[in-house]
Amino acid sequence: MDPRKRAKLALIEARDVSRASSLTPLSASPSVAPTTSRPTRASSLEPLRGATNGLDVLARCVDRVSERLHQEKPSTPDHLITSTPDVRMLGETCVAQLLADLQPSEAKDVVDREFGHSRGEDGSVRALLPSQPQSNVSRPHGYLTSETVLDLVQHFIDHILPLFPVITVEELRALDTLSPVTLMSVCAVAACSRKYPWSLLDTVRAFLKTAIEMSDVFCTSSIANVQANLIMAMTSEVHDATASGGGSMSLIRAGLCVRMAHDLGLHRRPPSDLSSEEKSKRMRLWLGCVVMDKWYAASFGQPQLIDADDCHDYLSEPHDMDRYLVELYKLSELNGQALKAVSRPRLRKTTDAQLHEILADFDAWLARLPDSLQFAGPDSSIQAGVMYSLLVCFESVFLRPFVKQDGDIPAHLQFRPTAARWFAVITRSQFAIDWMLTNGTIAIDCFFPGMYSVMMSCSAQFFSHTKSGSVQNLQCIEAVKNGMHRWALANQDGELSIRQKCYKISTLLWQAAARRHQVVPVGATPKADQTVYQTPQAASPPTSGSPAPQSLAAVIGGVAAMPPPHPSQYPTLSLPPTFPLVPFAALPFGPPGSLPLAGPTLSVPSLTTEGGLPDYLQNEWQGWCENLMGSENWDFLGESWPALPDVPRT
Repeated sequence: MDPRKRAKLALIEARDVSRASSLTPLSASPSVAPTTSRPTRASSLEPLRGATNGLDVLARCVDRVSERLHQEKPSTPDHLITSTPDVRMLGETCVAQLLADLQPSEAKDVVDREFGHSRGEDGSVRALLPSQPQSNVSRPHGYLTSETVLDLVQHFIDHILPLFPVITVEELRALDTLSPVTLMSVCAVAACSRKYPWSLLDTVRAFLKTAIEMSDVFCTSSIANVQANLIMAMTSEVHDATASGGGSMSLIRAGLCVRMAHDLGLHRRPPSDLSSEEKSKRMRLWLGCVVMDKWYAASFGQPQLIDADDCHDYLSEPHDMDRYLVELYKLSELNGQALKAVSRPRLRKTTDAQLHEILADFDAWLARLPDSLQFAGPDSSIQAGVMYSLLVCFESVFLRPFVKQDGDIPAHLQFRPTAARWFAVITRSQFAIDWMLTNGTIAIDCFFPGMYSVMMSCSAQFFSHTKSGSVQNLQCIEAVKNGMHRWALANQDGELSIRQKCYKISTLLWQAAARRHQVVPVGATPKADQTVYQTPQAASPPTSGSPAPQSLAAVIGGVAAMPPPHPSQYPTLSLPPTFPLVPFAALPFGPPGSLPLAGPTLSVPSLTTEGGLPDYLQNEWQGWCENLMGSENWDFLGESWPALPDVPRT
């Protein structure tokens, strides 16, 4: 045990010896009831216990944090409350950037004003930070019992630890060696799961903030502090209830974690006098730092802090590291290379050879992915499913600027993804959306790259719908919208939470795509939970000039499927009940439960122009026709492509 930690535990023993007790509730709270059912994973068969009076130390540790939390705190001095809020800058790969691809509208302006969004000439998104974070507002909190803490730790071991294994099961079971911040971080991330009530997340978040105030987790570089910060960085919801506040704090603390790792030399070859366990721990934490650095850079559109050329290659030497973490690290490094290559400040220095090399490295990595991490549909493990969603996210982020034909692409770059390559991305993103919304909800709840990958897959479907007008793409966008709505329903952090933000953005994307279709009855009046779409005019891939209109119709929900605009077979998504298409003004963005789950089916007229496309899609379509499709022959889509196993054969 760390000597500092041993001294702290001894001090706790000396102060609280008169209050030491067995595993008993610290305070009763009817709103926080422990959950008794636990999964029967192999790692959870053995009950949690401490090495020496671990449960007693746990009870006293939580008790001390609880006392500090419920002490009367002075209000924030007036001179510390700024009158003018500061502004955050977000890059082109952030989730909020998806709104930039939509035409101006009143609904879009409402969301931008609500979250304080503005857009600069360089393509960045500016977001206002609240002058006084919501976390500083004094409000009553519940109490934690030691049984509830144990249940949260067990849930973390069984369901969340496989997603980001930067701490071992043995370390989590040794309760007497966990620092209060590490323990509360684990509990806070677990409480983000929709299995638990929101009141528990709100309580644990307050306990975590108090534990941070009582410790030196942000002041001293140590292995334990790096580990605690990595766990906290798994989701922004543990930092603050608002999207701006939590996002800013999580980004800063993730960067602090990387600098602590640099300060400790985790990026260098470990000293030879360390034991194999200590070397493995340093390697595990460094790989976790790289993963967080790359995915935070992507989700916020910010520069990366880690350059692989400055670091020791841990994988060049024999190791016994978890294979999932190793492959996640490799994919994250590829993602970092892609972000650096396609970022606006650097794009003019990027060459076609570099872009082709990144794509070739990705194909080689994908071909060598072990069978245990290969996607197998609904039967995939949580690790295989999340890995699949993240690799689709990588492809979408990397290829999207060239598929969109962004005006900022320099003239010297001739790199463009082939039609088959982008079609494979669209196909795989449909599989990823279906799996994540059905089997990967824990990754959406507690691991921010999971949520980010779903939103990026949704954006890929939106761009594909812009090109083809396929109801299959619209179906996927609506599935994401419904999934984000269910996610938001499980939380009561308010209208400015990250869950509400993702839900509102996905709703705007769906509405922009649905404007191209009509909602009409087919035969009899449709049921309340069934949406029927009709596309009066949709374009198929042209052979010359402008696209030719084509009459298409489809029913979402399994009645009839529209044939794709090119020879292919899309996967069938197991969609939840859909919402009726209603005017955007009728979609309240108040509390999550305010959105009606049933309502009348309305007919929305399509806005047609020359070529059968709405005005707001005509330019996008012409760009696709001229640059992506061109004179390519679509017959080769059914050919075998070893690196892309999900491309169907005809």
